[in-house]
Amino acid sequence: EASATGSTPQPEEVPESMQEEESMREEESQEEGQREDEEMQGGSEDMQEGSDEMQEDEPEENEDEELWLRSWFMEDEYSKTFLTSKARAKEVNLKYEKEDVQYQFAESDLKEWQSLIDKKAIRVVPPGEAAKIRKEKPERIMRSRFCRTKKDIDEVEKAELCKTTKEKAKQWGRAGRRGRQPHQHSKSQKWKAKSRYVCLGFEDPEMCEIPRSSPTAQTCTLHVAFQLAASHGWEVTLADISTAFLNSDRCQRKLYTELPKGTLPEEVKEKSLVEMLVPIYGRVDAPYAWNKTLTEYNIEELKLTQSRLDPCAFWLHTDKENGLEGFLIVVVDDLVMAGNARMHKLFGKLKERFSLGKERHME
Repeated sequence: EASATGSTPQPEEVPESMQEEESMREEESQEEGQREDEEMQGGSEDMQEGSDEMQEDEPEENEDEELWLRSWFMEDEYSKTFLTSKARAKEVNLKYEKEDVQYQFAESDLKEWQSLIDKKAIRVVPPGEAAKIRKEKPERIMRSRFCRTKKDIDEVEKAELCKTTKEKAKQWGRAGRRGRQPHQHSKSQKWKAKSRYVCLGFEDPEMCEIPRSSPTAQTCTLHVAFQLAASHGWEVTLADISTAFLNSDRCQRKLYTELPKGTLPEEVKEKSLVEMLVPIYGRVDAPYAWNKTLTEYNIEELKLTQSRLDPCAFWLHTDKENGLEGFLIVVVDDLVMAGNARMHKLFGKLKERFSLGKERHME
């Protein structure tokens, strides 16, 4: 009708009661939406607090477990000797050291180099031969360097060091040599310069094909050994082998290193190479090669029986059934030995074959 008459249609009037109901519904829906938002926000906060509590609790559980394990491992004096963690010596950067300290490490570098030559661990390849190797076998040449640390010394070692360095200085003066006088160790200095010649083992071309494990005795093996010593009333000897890796058998692989930066003897010419005759420090197969050499000596020369449960434990049996006269436990380059007179005699043969460092005796 409106279209027919041409008049504009008017909207229908909505009752006031219906308008009030719609406004109330909108308010209720808004309030419900706000409540849901608050509940969701509160839930997320609770979840965050719960996760934070879990994160705070986890370190306590791990810390308690670590303390429990540490107390279980170190419940006796012998275990403390081998299982306590030693702080790794910090490497020295000569750029930030005084001239006197630099000179001490220069002497230490020369001492380490001469030790390698005396032990026939390395061979200096002259420049002519080195040039041929660089051309034909460049992949078999690795880099090397001196690792320098300040080694802590006790009062006895410090007194001995002061005495020997003083005597060297006197001999140098009597010989009328030129140049700088050798360093004399001071009584107030509680460390000595220590240099270690190492190669960069990750540059070994056969790194992924050769054995590179570091065999060491298990913790339970040490506990069993200490209990056996206590039961038999044996004295336990703790010893370490000096420059253990250099006592390994000769290398079957030809590997070379560039000359390290540092103080070297005058007879070592530039552009020379160093041939590694034994697995020196830094090589990935050095620990395995050393353990193989020691194991073969213990079995073939000392006639010890290797444990079937732990290959780093060796037993000395009597002729009687299940009789035991002693044992030898290997922890990389540290040794634990206990037994009767026969075992001590065999240990004496081992000391003649390998150069042992400090020894400790525990009853």
